[in-house]
Amino acid sequence: MWGWGKFIIFAGCLFLLAACSAQQEKAPTLKPAELSDSERQLLQAGGADYSDVYELEMNDGTAEMLEITVEHYEKGEKAEDITSLRSHFPKGEEVDSKSHRLVFVAANFGELIQGASGEWEQKDMYQRFVLTHLNGGGSASVNWLIRDDDSTVSAGVGSGATMNLEMDKLIRLAAIIKNTDSEFSVPAGLLEGEEEAFLQKIADFEHVYVFTVKLFSP
Repeated sequence: MWGWGKFIIFAGCLFLLAACSAQQEKAPTLKPAELSDSERQLLQAGGADYSDVYELEMNDGTAEMLEITVEHYEKGEKAEDITSLRSHFPKGEEVDSKSHRLVFVAANFGELIQGASGEWEQKDMYQRFVLTHLNGGGSASVNWLIRDDDSTVSAGVGSGATMNLEMDKLIRLAAIIKNTDSEFSVPAGLLEGEEEAFLQKIADFEHVYVFTVKLFSP
């Protein structure tokens, strides 16, 4: 037969479990999504080679601002971020601010120039990164010179699972890897783990571009 002490402990555990469950239901969630037909046509016209789309559901959670970024790493060392977009969530009763779309786009392209002979030739190879926060957000775009034209690209190594987001915590979503080896394998759980473990996993790659998201609390 239970004593009052054990009953109180048991009831307390149930209360904590219920509180945690309710908290998770209210937490913002992020899940992979598909490009719409209009988005796909637009990206194809622009020569996009890679896109990554997510639906952000705010649920009952509140956030003041969203930041999406392309981080750049060279041989496991953090370099300067390629591009970043910060936008405040829309306010007001007339605005549906609970559902948002995040679109990450990358494309390889060359710059055509006209030489002295009058002939057109391709000068440099670039990677274009575009970040878009729809439903009240904005867009950022940047062109980045590709330093090694012979590099191999592996894209879309994110987990692809629905996740709960914590305020003021950076989340790695997906990555584009450039490496000079013709064949290489991507470590399992590349984007998971703490910073030190992540840096160890990407130490052998020439360049790694990581798409990240972060919500800021009011």
